[in-house]
Amino acid sequence: MKRPNLTKLGKPAIISLIVVGVLFAAGFTGATISSLIHTDSNLDSGNNQDVENQTPPEVFYNVLTGLETTSELADLRPVSICIANSAYALPQDGISNAEVLIEMPIENGGTRLIMLTTSYQKVATIGAVQSVREYMLQAAGAFGAIQFFNGTDNTVSYETILRYNTLDYVTQNMVSVYYKDNTRVSPNDLMTNGILIDNAIKKYSLDPTVPVGYKTPYVFVAPGAEAAVDGGNARTVSIGYANDLTVTYKYDPQTGKYYRYQYGEIQIDGNNGDKIAFDNLFILFASSVTYDKENGSELDLIMEDGGSGYYCTDGKYETIRWQYNNDGSMTFYDAEGNLLEVNRGTSYIGFTKAGSKDRVSIQ
Repeated sequence: MKRPNLTKLGKPAIISLIVVGVLFAAGFTGATISSLIHTDSNLDSGNNQDVENQTPPEVFYNVLTGLETTSELADLRPVSICIANSAYALPQDGISNAEVLIEMPIENGGTRLIMLTTSYQKVATIGAVQSVREYMLQAAGAFGAIQFFNGTDNTVSYETILRYNTLDYVTQNMVSVYYKDNTRVSPNDLMTNGILIDNAIKKYSLDPTVPVGYKTPYVFVAPGAEAAVDGGNARTVSIGYANDLTVTYKYDPQTGKYYRYQYGEIQIDGNNGDKIAFDNLFILFASSVTYDKENGSELDLIMEDGGSGYYCTDGKYETIRWQYNNDGSMTFYDAEGNLLEVNRGTSYIGFTKAGSKDRVSIQ
């Protein structure tokens, strides 16, 4: 078959042949005339309008950190676990998962750690779980937490415990929520984990979702913004709880976090070896009463009095005030009396006795 001599064809015939060729090729490739003409769909004004009218995806935030999270985790109520903090309890397991870590003094110069988190479900081991005092119930209750602990110092009535959402190993006989670790020495051998916590919340019909009207003691700055803190440098922050117990936080400008040191060494999580660090530090001074007893002493922090304190972030600090409210919440204020705005991230809240201000150092 002879090829057509294009030179002998007119211009309309040549154009017709080109169109036929294009349509023939499109039939094999699945293309259409419109797709060949509009290779970029954004060139179409109607498509541009569709893009402009799209609703941006909803962003969810962690109630304790203000950081972005999933919709499921954003709805989860915080849990708190009271953890031993003696030399014999180190290293504690699970505390790198603390989104807020509260430290409170006890009698004879020791402290307890109250780990608050919404990300508990996948934590393999948490502990050692220890006893609470009433002011610890108040502090964790201010965050609306479901509380896990190992009894009290016998100064807290059963009726007081039931005012909070608690699953206590001793008072409420919640043995199924905890287990003993035989590699640890009593009384620092009681442990729990995320599966046991999650199952217990469901078994005892506790509401796992954030309570209506939930609020933290402070407000977070807008995403991408930074808190205005200008009281001075806070690169090293130390709290002397006792002659043999000083807790120190050292700021790392590379990570923007404060790393925790205790007994002269950096503190780690026994689960994974992660260093314990936070974005925000709060040091709060509280009125206290010490009762002498035959077998020792008893300490009580008077939460209702509120008090002064410091807020440290990004290597700087400012003076603040804190208040414990009639509804069981707490509120932090800046020096001008405004609700305190803080950076988004994890937080440490260290309570100490008001009479021990000279044991706090900020440099």
